[in-house]
Amino acid sequence: MYYLGPTIGVSLGGRVSSESLGPQGQDLTDLKSLDFGLALGAGAGFKVGGRRVLTELRYTAGFGDIYDREDNLESIHQVFSLTADLAF
Repeated sequence: MYYLGPTIGVSLGGRVSSESLGPQGQDLTDLKSLDFGLALGAGAGFKVGGRRVLTELRYTAGFGDIYDREDNLESIHQVFSLTADLAF
C-alpha cells in the first residue's frame, strides 16, 4: 500500500525547555493554529500466527512556517513515523 495526501495539523500548544530557562520552561504562545502539509508513505500487511500484522512508514511535512512571527526564520513541521499494528 502506498499513501499520498494532504494533512492538517491543529496546534494544541507548545513548550520549550532548556537549562537556561529552568525546569518550568516557557510556553510557546505564537504558534499558528493550523498547519497544512503533505504526507507520503508505504505500508504492508502480512499474517503471523493467525493474526494480521500491519506496518507503515510515513513522512509528513508542513507547507509553511509554524510560528506566527515576522522576524522568524522559517520553521517547517517535519515528521518520520513508523507504526506497527496487530489486528484481531
